Amino acid sequence: MANRKTRKNRLEPLESRHLLAAVVEGGDLVVDPESSEIAIVDLGDGTLEVTETGAAEDGTDLVTIVEGVEDDIIIRTSEESADNISLDLSAGSVAVDDVRVAASDGDNVFALIGGTIDGDLRYRGGGGTDSLNIGQDVQIGGHLSARLGDGSNTVELAGQVDGGVFVRGGSDDDTIALLAESLVGRGVKLSLGEGTNSTNLDGTIDGRLGYRGGDDNDLVTLGSESTIGDDTRLRLGEGENQVMVDGLIGGDLAIQSTNEDDVVEISDDAEIVGDTDLGLGEQTEEESRRGRRRGRGIGRGFFGRGRR
Repeated sequence: MANRKTRKNRLEPLESRHLLAAVVEGGDLVVDPESSEIAIVDLGDGTLEVTETGAAEDGTDLVTIVEGVEDDIIIRTSEESADNISLDLSAGSVAVDDVRVAASDGDNVFALIGGTIDGDLRYRGGGGTDSLNIGQDVQIGGHLSARLGDGSNTVELAGQVDGGVFVRGGSDDDTIALLAESLVGRGVKLSLGEGTNSTNLDGTIDGRLGYRGGDDNDLVTLGSESTIGDDTRLRLGEGENQVMVDGLIGGDLAIQSTNEDDVVEISDDAEIVGDTDLGLGEQTEEESRRGRRRGRGIGRGFFGRGRR
């Protein structure tokens, strides 16, 4: 709010020391917030502003101005809290390699609003509901990795990832969306597990698309604006599943599931350059479980194709 009081502090990288939630260690910014709501903003002059909402003893915001960040941003939140974290690097005055977020078991939101990350974005959630939002003005030079835990989770990508995208869910419902303006330079691998999962892809993937569901009902939609540069391989597992294809697939389309009554709809406007193999009901339950165990790593081989 415009009239909210703040208390400002300045942190310089003269030595490694705690001041509020921020620590500068060897060029890394390490944030361990006292507040459940935190915003990190590039101010455009080589500094970052870290704001913890209502974290002061008198209820005002704590604002720290941080200098000397030239490597990673590491964010760790406390156990079982509900965290709302935003990062805006739009000003471009601070060079950031990797961003690593380790969220709690509460209901967490992480939003990367704008700017460039030279390396990877790695997000690890807990047992609560996680929401990961990557804005349209974001460019990630490496990979995007999201391990979401067992809550009902959401991932929305509108920006650009030069490497690959790996998302792993847990036992509850997951929703994945690659918006029309999104661009992934390598492959996308989704391992969503049990739960009623929904995946909607409308962006461009220059590499392969791999998908693995679990015991419950899955909906996978390749929208009219979607482009997959290489093969698309979907393992739907158990449950009553539905796949809708309305975009361009530059390689093969292969779909396997344990349920022969699963529905696959390929529109007249869809274009599949390679072969189409629909193996509905051909996958055994043991193959489905074994495949989910194998699907835990990012896999450089999977991301090795496509443009970077």
